Amino acid sequence: MRREVCAARVGFAGILARLAEVAAAMIVRGWVECGCDSTSGLVAALRDPRLACAILALHRQPGHHWTVAELAAECNVSRSVFADRFQTTIGMPTLRYATELRMLLADQWLAQDTLPIQSVAQRLGYTSQAAFSRAFKRVTGQSPGASRDTTRSKATKLGV
Repeated sequence: MRREVCAARVGFAGILARLAEVAAAMIVRGWVECGCDSTSGLVAALRDPRLACAILALHRQPGHHWTVAELAAECNVSRSVFADRFQTTIGMPTLRYATELRMLLADQWLAQDTLPIQSVAQRLGYTSQAAFSRAFKRVTGQSPGASRDTTRSKATKLGV
């Protein structure tokens, strides 16, 4: 990185940005793999090979209608062992985690990408906007439209 800064060659800013991303990812990976023995939750799940593949699958395909059995099969363990291990490590049932992940992504997409609610619903595997809206409100406490309006009003107040 120092060499790139000192040389100041064409494109060095972009290269530095990518190198910084790689360095940060390597630091986090090293911490997860070696230095966080007493952690729980998501970090502990990522350290557990039997759970990490399920977490990865959920994050890669949040719109897939995963079942506990499918996720257990991804990890090559029985459904009951997987469900118990996931609940113990993450602190919530597998399908609740999947739903909360979807709603977190939905909230981000509605706020940042200004995607239509129907598009967000489809990206997350919902066949109807109404079903998506009910799930969103159940998890976040507000409708998708209200969430978007809240984000926009905050941005306006901040002058963004």
